[in-house]
Formats: sequence, structure tokens, C-alpha cells
Amino acid sequence: MEIESSSKAIEQLGKLAKLKFHSRVTDVLSETGLDFIHRVAQIMKVNCYHYNGLLSVLVDKYDPEDECFKVDGKSLFVGLEDVLRITGLKIQGKAITPLETYKAITRCETGQGWKVRGIGIVENKKYVKGQSVSLKWLERFIVSFSVVNNVKFVKYVRACVLYILGTTFLATTEHKWVSTKPLFGMKTIEDIKETAFGAHMLSHMHLTLKKLKTKDKKSQSIPSHLLFLQIWALESFGSIRKEFFGPDHVPELPGCFPLSLGWAPLMSKALENKNRAKYYRRHLASLNSLEYNETPYSRLNPDPLPDALKEQLEMKRYWGVLIHPIKRDFIHHRPELCLSRLGLVNPDLSRPLLKRENGQKARSYVKHKRQWNNFKEYLLEETGSDKQSSSIPTVPWTQGLKNLLGISLFFFFFFNGCFVMKFQGLVMIGNKVWRPEAVWEGITLTIILVALIQVTLFILLFFT
Repeated sequence: MEIESSSKAIEQLGKLAKLKFHSRVTDVLSETGLDFIHRVAQIMKVNCYHYNGLLSVLVDKYDPEDECFKVDGKSLFVGLEDVLRITGLKIQGKAITPLETYKAITRCETGQGWKVRGIGIVENKKYVKGQSVSLKWLERFIVSFSVVNNVKFVKYVRACVLYILGTTFLATTEHKWVSTKPLFGMKTIEDIKETAFGAHMLSHMHLTLKKLKTKDKKSQSIPSHLLFLQIWALESFGSIRKEFFGPDHVPELPGCFPLSLGWAPLMSKALENKNRAKYYRRHLASLNSLEYNETPYSRLNPDPLPDALKEQLEMKRYWGVLIHPIKRDFIHHRPELCLSRLGLVNPDLSRPLLKRENGQKARSYVKHKRQWNNFKEYLLEETGSDKQSSSIPTVPWTQGLKNLLGISLFFFFFFNGCFVMKFQGLVMIGNKVWRPEAVWEGITLTIILVALIQVTLFILLFFT
């Protein structure tokens, strides 16, 4: 599908820049990385340009099957490390799943207004659409809200987080709505701090690009955090930097954390780029002339990444699913497409990726959430390494014990009755004649049988 300067962003960083949050909210958002998005928007202010020519080419080069960009036959991977270093968003933590986020907006019992769970009451119907709420209503709520106690403070934080999501990576094509479904994953302040918003942002970006590639429209809007995608392209391609800023005005690459704080003033000072997609497509004609850098962050010495976040860098080796916080869909994180970043030569890829059943959307996220929560088992390692992850899936001990206990009790009562009533020679079940020794023989045999069943179940649960 050829796209000629037709893809355009609907990210509303300019609207986000005008809103000021309470200082206590900033302290909470600083532990999630969402405060960096707000700070970047304030730096760029009204000059929040999205260069549609560059975005159009990136969409054109996206491969929905492999969920990466394909240029000159080479796969270019955008992963969790890029998200962490460019945006500062957390890439490790709790995941919000769509099946946990349902009907956050309900009609009030009095019949007057709609209740947005965990935030407040919407009195006017025009600010509600299905399970989405108007950004205008959220903006008014935030501006007029006065923080009095902890209960009200949590509501205020939820509203601020939802507003940031609605103006950036969960924006809608209609520009003015945001889904309230993620509110179910933000019941407390700790829930908000622990949520891996960076992983959700990446999954939303990939799913948005996949959806665009299946459309036949000439003009396409991209509801995602595309400032991140632009910075990734500027970090990775030297020739694109020259086209973007001009051959004689290429700035020195930023070395701060996150990188978006360094790129924001550079991009806001640049003249609005009028180049059409064909000029960027010319630079992407061949990797030989791209000045493409597979390891753009190797230049960061010393590494500006805070010590508290350095342990999250292991997520760049995560080979598994990224769950979308709203849609019943997911993408695969594919670090094996760029092994030079990982320092690996022959990683172990024996464990198959989770596939969609018959191409349909997920009905249950048990396997997906288990994989995300046990991410350490899905980190790529060199084949034969002592740290190599086992290909045997781990079943939680609590779940295994519950299964063993429940099934054992069932078989105990069932077979005990069978042995006592029939195996010991009682021809008719209704026979009232009982032999005490038959009862004890039946119980003994039942205990032996249950023990054998437990051993069999243990093997099935933990070794298959």
C-alpha cells in the first residue's frame, strides 16, 4: 500500500501542555513516567509538530505480520528499551487486561447523570459515549477539583492519568474521547505506580499501525504517541536527521533521560518541515545509504538511566506478548529481530510464541497474563547458557495444590463408596448388611488409589 503524505497524527500534546497538575499528582506520576510526557508537551507547547511525511513512510514500511518495520529486506525492531529510554515510561510491572476493564461508566441509581467509576458524576449526556468520556469534561473536572482528603486525591490522580492517556497513546480518531476501561486497573495509587504504561503504549502503537495497513483509505489518522516514533526514527537514522533538520543544522544527539526531554526543544526550534513522504522514502530506499544504527544508545556514556530503572533494561530481552489495556488483542515483543542490541548470537527460541486462536481476538488472558507476570522465564538467553530459561511452563503451587486437593477428595468419597458397597462382595447396593472389615479394606484401597492419582496429577501438572 503506497501512502503519499497521507498519514497524520491526532496526538494532542498541545492540549496537554495547557493543563497544570497539582504538585502531589506530579509526585505520583514521576514513578510511572507519565510526568515526562506532560513535561515534554510543556516544552514544545504549541509547536508540537508531527511530521506527516516521515510518519507516512514509517506506516508504509510497517509489516503487520512480523510486527516490525521492513526496509530493504531487513527487520527494524521497536521495543521496550526504546520506550524506556525515549519516553521514561515504566516497561515492567502490572498489566491491565481488557477482561478486567468492563463498564466503567454506569447510569446513576437516581437516573440523573452517569457515574464514572473512581472519578465522579457526569451530568450531561453529551460528555458520555458508550464506555468513553469526553476530554473536555475531564479537563473541567481537573481544573475545578480541590484536593481535600486522600479519597478525593485518588479520584483526581485517576482523572489526570486518564487525560494524559486520552491526549497521547490512547487517543481516538475523533479527537475528543478517551476510554474509561483502564480505570479498573487504577483502583489505588499503588496500582497506578505499578502499571507498566510503557508496555501498553507500545502494544497500542503496534496495533494501530497494523490496523492502518489493513485499510484502503488514502487519508488515515494515527491515534498513538507518535512523537515517540519520530524520535526513534531520528535516533536510528542519520540520513533522516539530515532531512529533518537540514544538512547544515543537524544538532548534537541528546544524552539525557528520558531522551524525549532532550529532543523536545530541538524539535520545537526546528522550522516546520514541508517535505513530502517521497523525500523520506528516498532515504529509506537502501540500508546502505541509511546511516542506520542498530544500537543508538551505546553512545550514552555514562548511562543517564536512573539506578532505580536499570533493572528494567532486562525487558529488552523479553520474548513474549504485550497486552492491550482496552482492546481484546495483543502483540508480540520480538527482540530476536535485532540480536545485536542484546549481544546475543544464537539465542534459544525453542519456546513458541502464543498465537491467536484461528485469527480471532483473545477470549481469555490467563496464559497471556501469566506469561507477562513470569517475564523472567521468557528472557532470551544464549543457547546452552546456565541462565537459559526452561521451556517448561510454571504452574503456580497454589493452583496445583487446589487441583490436587479437589480431585483427591472427589476420588476419595467416590471410590470409597464403590469399594465398600460393591468390590467387597455386596451384590446389591441397597443391601443393609455391613461388614466392618470390608469398610476398612475399602478405605485402605482408596488411600492407595488416591496416592497414585496424586503422583499422576503432579507429573501432568509440572512436567507436561
